[in-house]
Amino acid sequence: MSLQTALPFALPAADNKTPVIVRPLLDFDKRTLYSICKAGGIEWFEDASNSDTRFKRNMLRQIIREADDDDRSPFNASSLLKVRKAMQGHREVIDRGLASLLDKHATVRADLGVVELAAETDGQQLPRWASNPAVRERALASVVGWVNCKDHPPELAHLRQFEQLIVSFYKARKAGASIAQTSVSTAGVTMLPPTVRHGWLFCRQRPRANEIQITKDLALGATALWDGRLLICVQAKPGRSIPEAVTWRVYSQDAAMHKWADQLLEHRRVCRKTHRPADMHQAVLAVQPIISVKPVPDAQPTLAFAFGSVCAETLAATDLDISVRAVRGTDLVARN
Repeated sequence: MSLQTALPFALPAADNKTPVIVRPLLDFDKRTLYSICKAGGIEWFEDASNSDTRFKRNMLRQIIREADDDDRSPFNASSLLKVRKAMQGHREVIDRGLASLLDKHATVRADLGVVELAAETDGQQLPRWASNPAVRERALASVVGWVNCKDHPPELAHLRQFEQLIVSFYKARKAGASIAQTSVSTAGVTMLPPTVRHGWLFCRQRPRANEIQITKDLALGATALWDGRLLICVQAKPGRSIPEAVTWRVYSQDAAMHKWADQLLEHRRVCRKTHRPADMHQAVLAVQPIISVKPVPDAQPTLAFAFGSVCAETLAATDLDISVRAVRGTDLVARN
């Protein structure tokens, strides 16, 4: 029996360009595969490193192979599969509880790629999602993983940095003291402590210079995966007739500032009157996409969308629909 998780298909990337990976052989153990290949006259390649017991995974495989002939051994494949099944059931229960907890205490802004976790009103007690260390760790792992959109879960060392600030923040508040550290940036995520205007904010860590490339010219109706975390689409509003020559691009804030500094500052001033205070935190603004529109091929691009809203008195304001959404949707925890 195979000890690997039965996952025959890998999901395609959000950009629809990465091919789907089909894995139909995960439920076959090696002896069965050998038999199939021999019977069909199929050549196979044996990776020499798979028998090198200096690697822990190979050492464990050898122990399992040797124990597989002993029905009483707790290390044979059948016994380990039962343990795996029980652990999977336990994890599903925990995930359902965590999802319910985050539904109550987390606000997901899929259009900004930002998560806000609630803070206690008195500012001195750990909030419910953070009061239990094990639950706090799982909650932070879910939030950080959602924000940074990495293919792997965050490392424990990174989670500990977030936890350290959270715990020290409430200890200092309870003692009437101030804390020296005001934010944590690690694992591609920045966490900001609560204020009177917002709770704990989690957003993408400010990118390094030239880390996010300007997109090529895109046609109306196209969808771009920007920064590996946001899906952006620009299209004509229903009933509007827009020339096919219209194209659009996406910039990082740093790149856009070189072209439209004055317009961006004015647009930000306007946004302050309509957006929530948490949306307007500088750390959040710094990682938002800036979109320009070019009406004809030889024209200069004009600013169309910044800081989560369409710029007034532009083609985008009258004739275009611009949507921005997180590639991971709105669920912080996968729901089975």
